[in-house]
Amino acid sequence: MATALIAGVEEVLAELRLPDSEGRRRFRAGVEELAQSLVGSPERQRRFNEAKNRLLEHPDVAQVAVVGVPDARWGEAVTAAVVLKTGASVTVQELVDLVKQSKGSVQAPKTVEFIAEIPLTSLGKPDKKALRARAAARAEFRDRV
Repeated sequence: MATALIAGVEEVLAELRLPDSEGRRRFRAGVEELAQSLVGSPERQRRFNEAKNRLLEHPDVAQVAVVGVPDARWGEAVTAAVVLKTGASVTVQELVDLVKQSKGSVQAPKTVEFIAEIPLTSLGKPDKKALRARAAARAEFRDRV
């Protein structure tokens, strides 16, 4: 039954895609986030959670939020927002390597951003929309790892 439901959702979502200027089919504005929450979310969430949990194992990391940001090469790139403990010092490459060693390069963040605090929703959960917007806005200026 779940397979039929997923197939039905994928069929509906396929109809919501429109060709862009390069001929690729893209979701209409606002639909992409809905699609990401409906299709492939268990695998996506598992990958993000494993990366987040591995980053939290580093002794200098206080908090982590991991989101997917649209990426021309990968479709969606794992992006981590990291809050370090007071006085701690760690490099982006150290954190990426930490995840790569145990989870592989697919789950390793393509971008790591050090921030003062994780933005929260009114319910106290990480505000992933704000994190995605922030990461997307800074993507063109940030070095890729």
